[in-house]
Amino acid sequence: MLRDLKETGEKSLKCNTQVCIIGAGTAGLFLAAQLRKKGIEVTVLEGGGRRSRPLKGQCVFQDSIYHGADEGRSFGLGGTSVLWGGQMLPLTESDLSRRPWVLNESWPLEYSEIKPYIQKVRHVLGLKSRILEDPLKSTTVQKWFPLLSGIEKAFMVRLSEWIPFGKRNMFHLFRKEIEDDEKLVVWLNANVVDMSSEVGTTTSRISSVKAVGSNGNELLIDAEYVVICAGTLESTRLMLEYNEKYSGCVTNAGAPLGKFFSDHLSVSAGKLISHGKRKSMQSLMPVFDNGVMRTPRLELSPYIQKEEEIPSAFVHFPFNTTEPAGLDVVREVLRGRQQGKRPISMFENVGMLRVTKDISALAYQRFLKKRLWIPPGAEVSLQIDIEQVPQASNQLFLTEDRDEYHRKKLAIEWRISSRDIEVVEKVLQILVSIWRETRIARYAELHLNEKSEENAYRSLYDVYHPTGTLRMGASPSNSIVNRDLRVWCIENCYISSTAVFPTAGSANPGLTHLALTMRLAEHISKILAR
Repeated sequence: MLRDLKETGEKSLKCNTQVCIIGAGTAGLFLAAQLRKKGIEVTVLEGGGRRSRPLKGQCVFQDSIYHGADEGRSFGLGGTSVLWGGQMLPLTESDLSRRPWVLNESWPLEYSEIKPYIQKVRHVLGLKSRILEDPLKSTTVQKWFPLLSGIEKAFMVRLSEWIPFGKRNMFHLFRKEIEDDEKLVVWLNANVVDMSSEVGTTTSRISSVKAVGSNGNELLIDAEYVVICAGTLESTRLMLEYNEKYSGCVTNAGAPLGKFFSDHLSVSAGKLISHGKRKSMQSLMPVFDNGVMRTPRLELSPYIQKEEEIPSAFVHFPFNTTEPAGLDVVREVLRGRQQGKRPISMFENVGMLRVTKDISALAYQRFLKKRLWIPPGAEVSLQIDIEQVPQASNQLFLTEDRDEYHRKKLAIEWRISSRDIEVVEKVLQILVSIWRETRIARYAELHLNEKSEENAYRSLYDVYHPTGTLRMGASPSNSIVNRDLRVWCIENCYISSTAVFPTAGSANPGLTHLALTMRLAEHISKILAR
């Protein structure tokens, strides 16, 4: 059931619930839906309105600009799921293991403990393609991407999955439950301004959560359990405020609250030039497996990572149209559906004849050839993404600047290091050396961009996968949450955010994050059933 704090007739309200979730975005709505399946009463607090909008100007940059703070967040129902591409791929067992050249500690969870939830999440998201347990032995890879034979000496070919557009926005996915279920209440325009606690000698317990609307209306929630699902930046800001209010209760044992902020970094390193064989370029493009689009990526093998002492990285080949095409119209229509908007701009730039012709070609490739169609003249880029090694100096902290609700704003001290650039160069060197041994080298060559130190720093950019500031671990001295995502010093508070990832790993964080969220739903339901 949707309610709006700005539109309630009462200036002050008080509600009781079993679980209070802060944030109605990707994790918040997903968690709420899973808890309701288990019969648990849920109240969700969302600071934005029904229509999600960009959240800009809320952070202060101390060093390099972290673009994800302004461009990668959305404020309102559905949160960032209104914007994301919905590319799903789990982290690997190697990502979760101890890699001393990246981080001395391993994740506090074994991969086997997360794996069962990955399939459950895929089912909820409508991903029906085949799971690839071993990329090196996968018949799917051998069938669809035979020209990549030989690359396995240094890279693993893994296939990511893309959530269908109709299910990318979590509000659209769970709309019926949200609008019809009286035991699931989502409060809009409810900005959390305080979490009050009963403080004990070793731990505390959140007794109430206070939210206010822009018109001054107040809402007080008493909950048995509180789960913070407000995204990496806002979740960290809330914990920093809580830690400051309660005399360092989170950091007293040494927990690195707000530190080790990192992301995946991406750079366009060049492009692929075909030797007149368009078919060879098409063979690198996404395929459709049981109706699900899958994109190939070349992930640096764990063996090479260890041998070279470099973090995870992957290479992929996106294509870019050089002029407006029918494919761009299709994309804009589908993205508009995801965002709840009606797109019209691309229709003005592409003629109807061109649109009809391109959509016909798109449909032919999609349904008969099971591949994504590439428009003639499209350029195929060489893109390298790397895992940024966590550094304590990359951090989030509170400033004295205040927002409209008198909450302290967040400062971001983050930079791209010379080490990050060295990793990109090393991955590129490995790719070039192995490329000539692949079958595709007969049909296409790598054309690299000009190299310069200034260009390298300018070209690298964050891809809005923030991690590390609320990391999970085995001890309150080196982490903020335990293996079950509970804040060490707060008995009834959990955090579901990519901020709990100790390392970014080799893949987009979405699938692993939702698997952890589903595992959390199961954990909370067991506690409440006692």
